[in-house]
Amino acid sequence: MCRVQLLKYAVQSRRTSSIAFWSLRESDSYLIKCVLRQLQLQEQQDAQHLLFVFLCFLTLISGLQWLLRQIRALRKLPPGPWGLPVIGYLLFMGNEKHTRFMELAKRYGSLFSARLGTQ
Repeated sequence: MCRVQLLKYAVQSRRTSSIAFWSLRESDSYLIKCVLRQLQLQEQQDAQHLLFVFLCFLTLISGLQWLLRQIRALRKLPPGPWGLPVIGYLLFMGNEKHTRFMELAKRYGSLFSARLGTQ
């Protein structure tokens, strides 16, 4: 018997009265126990899959909220150059930082923001 037929057989046997279980042969009851065990494992896997999907969804929502908070915080700052994620604008400053700051002031005005590292 294929797996689908075994499952149908187990479901049909479960729905019958308890007298039908007693009238089955020993090998049939073992077969039913195996199929029921498979059904329980399938239910556990379905629950694990549902939990995994829920946790992924929750992580996605949390990540989007964090990203929106970061964008809102950046909007409150004065204009300035964009930097790289961890090192900020330090990589582009060069050796003579005061001249670079003068160039940035000419470009963005007397009040500007520059991320230097994670600050």
